[in-house]
Amino acid sequence: SLSEIAGHPIPDELSQSVIGHFKRMEKNREMLGPTLVLIGTESAGKALTEAEEANEGRYFSRVAFPLEDAAEHGRLDAGFRETLSKHFARRGEKDAKAFAKDRLGSLWVLVDSQSAVERLTREPFWNPDFEGHWDVLQALVKNAAKVPEERLWAFDELVKRRAAANDKTLYPNPDIVWLLARIHSKQVD
Repeated sequence: SLSEIAGHPIPDELSQSVIGHFKRMEKNREMLGPTLVLIGTESAGKALTEAEEANEGRYFSRVAFPLEDAAEHGRLDAGFRETLSKHFARRGEKDAKAFAKDRLGSLWVLVDSQSAVERLTREPFWNPDFEGHWDVLQALVKNAAKVPEERLWAFDELVKRRAAANDKTLYPNPDIVWLLARIHSKQVD
């Protein structure tokens, strides 16, 4: 409703008013999360990440769709993207399993694909034995064109070595085949 009335971008005075109201709220603050994404400025990103750090798990599930829509239409400024990217990096380092379980990899790729892909294609996320590996792979499959081909081949080699050492490891790994196919590599063909 706010965006329909105010248009986009939302005027700065209105944005600051909404952010201030969000910070003062004591109950149901997460309901304003999508509005912060709609604002899409660095100060909105800081308010969102501060609230999420204080109460993990309540905000990003609510803002996933608005974040996807705003990223697709280029409505997030560089400061917002950088703020969220740093937050996702901290969350991934703090508890990789919870990060994967909350499916934050997809959101990270939306706001900063370069940093997200760089981190998510390394240990522990890139390890087939990592409990959240499948969730991370799904985030990357959706954005396969952003994953450097050499990272995919490195993962393929890792899976080959594991398959040779453990007869329960499936090779060729269907996930990596799917990822490689999505980038339309001549080497894959």
